[in-house]
Amino acid sequence: GKTIDELAHSVKLPEELAAKPHLREYYGRVDFSVRAYFVGTMGWFDGNPTSLGTLAPEDEAQRMIDLAGGRDAVQKAVAEAAAKGDYQWGLQLVDRLIVTDRNDPELPKIKADLLRKHAVDQINCPTRHYYIQCAKEMDPS
Repeated sequence: GKTIDELAHSVKLPEELAAKPHLREYYGRVDFSVRAYFVGTMGWFDGNPTSLGTLAPEDEAQRMIDLAGGRDAVQKAVAEAAAKGDYQWGLQLVDRLIVTDRNDPELPKIKADLLRKHAVDQINCPTRHYYIQCAKEMDPS
């Protein structure tokens, strides 16, 4: 009865397995495996009827930005998330800004900076390197 996101955030290796050095998530990750298994067995539908008719990404992002108090408020929240080291939240917020204004040259730079900082915290090599590579593509400086 759980959604793909609920499962990905709740399934963990048992403590006795997670403590083994050879089972650390250097390459694979449990949450990635949970998502792959879910999609492979259930398909794209997560069981939530709301998911059957989602808004277009641009529409959803603009409505969320408006709800949060506008673009300036969201940009402030991105900066606050970065200052706290809450990089995932900052990335999710800046993505909403990017989808509503793809012509703002500063937004990819902000996202690239967040990706680089978030990469430092990753033990999983493919995840860390994907963050770094995407940051280089967004902001080659």
